[in-house]
Amino acid sequence: MIASNIKILVTGARGFIGRAALSALSKIYGGSSLHAIRRRHDDPVPVLQGVTWHTADLLEADAVRTLIETIKPTHILHAAWEARPPQFWTSLENRKWVQASVALADHFTRCGGRRFMSLGSVAEYESQSGRMIEALTPENPSTLYGQCKLEFHRHLL
Repeated sequence: MIASNIKILVTGARGFIGRAALSALSKIYGGSSLHAIRRRHDDPVPVLQGVTWHTADLLEADAVRTLIETIKPTHILHAAWEARPPQFWTSLENRKWVQASVALADHFTRCGGRRFMSLGSVAEYESQSGRMIEALTPENPSTLYGQCKLEFHRHLL
């Protein structure tokens, strides 16, 4: 696939994992092909060559529709979620993120998107087994965060 045919949208691009992914992607796809989101216009963003920043609250369905229809991404890396320690484990915001993430993935698909990638979490699995292996460790989250991440994962499947 030629890089000029790709438009990547990164959510959660100001977070720990999203920022690192955005930095790596900017080296390959920087320019008109790479887009990132921040919730508020005054949120500071990493200075990276070739990244177009957009302001949108992903928890608002209309904002998601407008964003997808404006950018028309072919690929999404979805790293946004409630992640402020330690409250993210039990925060009711996790339920909102499931709904918002489903809306994002579904609208992306309806608009012709080709590849949707989302970050999972070790919290989706049973934690008493010791070493966790994705294909072997049972899915049995013990926190609301893990339950919501797993719910979204199953929606994507």
